[in-house]
Formats: sequence, structure tokens, C-alpha cells
Amino acid sequence: MNRMRLKWGLKGLESRLRGFRAHLQADARRSLRQLLQERLTGTPLAPGCWAWIDIGSLDYDGPQGRLFYSVFVMLERAGFQIALRPNQAFLSSFQRRPIKALLLGRAFPLVADPALLPEGYWWITDHPRKPPPNRPAKTVHLLR
Repeated sequence: MNRMRLKWGLKGLESRLRGFRAHLQADARRSLRQLLQERLTGTPLAPGCWAWIDIGSLDYDGPQGRLFYSVFVMLERAGFQIALRPNQAFLSSFQRRPIKALLLGRAFPLVADPALLPEGYWWITDHPRKPPPNRPAKTVHLLR
């Protein structure tokens, strides 16, 4: 346990356990499957000012999904069209987080391949060491 505590810390361990919950719970899998059926796109998106949110950690949900909701709404108010990367743990928590669930009424596609995004999109990510996908105009790393 001490080696794990040193490597991840208790907060990191808790985050990893919450991520595994998305693979085990039936309601989380059902929620994810429904989102993927409704919003996953394989066609290129229309030109415009796009932000591709690529978040893998549940730490960015915050209490009840408030943190992710505020990032989403701020980008939307700044004039961006929002697309999300389909990450199983992150997307399956939409039903469990009441404020994050408010975003289900908004139109946003799920885009797995960044090649489908138009030139000049912004890449919003929580992966500090992940190499950027092709052609982002700006990369924004979220810190927590």
C-alpha cells in the first residue's frame, strides 16, 4: 500500500477506483451505450469554431458534475461548438451527476477521431504528457 500511495496518492487511487466502476455497473454501461448510439459521429464536422474536450479523469466532474459543467458552458458562451471524446468512465457518469446531466439537453457530438474535426479546433485535455492530435490550433491543459 505504501508503494501505491507514493505512486498515485490516495486521491489518485480513489479516482482509479471510480473509473473502474464505469466498467462494472450495469446502469453506467447502459448510459454509455445510449450516449454512443445517439451522439457518436463518423462524418466530418461542419466548419466553425470547435473545442474538442478530451477528458479521461473523473476528477474533473467535481461535486455533482459542476466543474465539467462550468468548463462546458464557458466554452459555449465564448462561441465554441463543443465535441467530446468518447471516454467510457467520463461519459458514463452523466446519469449519476445531476448538474452534468443538464448538458444532455444540449447538442454535442462524440468524436473519437480528431481527423473529423475542422482545421483550427481547440484541444481541451487533462493529459499533460499526451502528444497532441493532428492540427489543433490551441491546446489547453486542465490542471487539478
